[in-house]
Amino acid sequence: TDGAGVPTGTPLPDPPLVEAISEDPVLRNTKLIAEAWDCDGLNQVGAFPHYGGRWSEWNGKFRDVVRNFIKGTDGPWAGDFASAVCGSPNIYANSQPPENDWWGNNGGRQWRGGRGPSASINFVTAHDGFTLADVVSYNNKHNEANGEDNRDGEAHNNSWNCGEEGPSGKWEVNLPNQPDWSDTSRLVAFTLSDGKGGSLYVAFNTSHMPRLLRLPAWAGRVWQPLVDTSKVAPYDFLAADGVLSAADVAAARRSLAMWTTDHTYPVLPWSCIVLVSAPEDPASTNMIRSVPICGR
Repeated sequence: TDGAGVPTGTPLPDPPLVEAISEDPVLRNTKLIAEAWDCDGLNQVGAFPHYGGRWSEWNGKFRDVVRNFIKGTDGPWAGDFASAVCGSPNIYANSQPPENDWWGNNGGRQWRGGRGPSASINFVTAHDGFTLADVVSYNNKHNEANGEDNRDGEAHNNSWNCGEEGPSGKWEVNLPNQPDWSDTSRLVAFTLSDGKGGSLYVAFNTSHMPRLLRLPAWAGRVWQPLVDTSKVAPYDFLAADGVLSAADVAAARRSLAMWTTDHTYPVLPWSCIVLVSAPEDPASTNMIRSVPICGR
């Protein structure tokens, strides 16, 4: 520093203190972990002076990739997520730093590459920023209560409030006889009966989110799928009509018995379903998972 506490130097490519810690015989069997960034913007992730792999690093990029992928952010997150769960080889195995990595292209270049997954400390929450509950409860930070006018704390949280800002006691399960007619509702479901025991259950989901529906439960009867537009043809229409045999239809319905025997059914985004009420068959609980009924 200049004597008044103002930094005047640059990050050292071979910091003596880090080297001394790395080579200290007393610490030989101690795991050393670096939080390889600072408040002024220096980020050494992937190129922290590790002295032969003695140091692992908090992988903040893993956190950001996982959060963005899980909440469905547009972008290259599927490929980035696959790389992250494989140990971030693009960060720790690859010796070529990204163009925007100032440290990796300068003093930290000698520390790039040649390391495996153990170099990465994977995490999605830490001691600062949002908690895991906050990540799925808030779009923005709310630190108003501490008198700092919400200026403190990390604002870059890659979070999603799942439709309602803040804590909510609402469950994403739609119950019978509890319709939601609000302006934000994107689901309509109803039953049709012929008065002789035969009934249809129809639901339309025009939301980008899947919905788990609680079906009417009638003694001795079970709901069987007839139409589900989210499925791959010909399994979007389960009827023995020359395309599917009766055995194909029965197998497809048995594969969904884990839902229907519990009187529930998932309706995927932008799809509709039609279910038929039928006498309960104990054999319908046998799971057959080889039928390709899941849409892509």
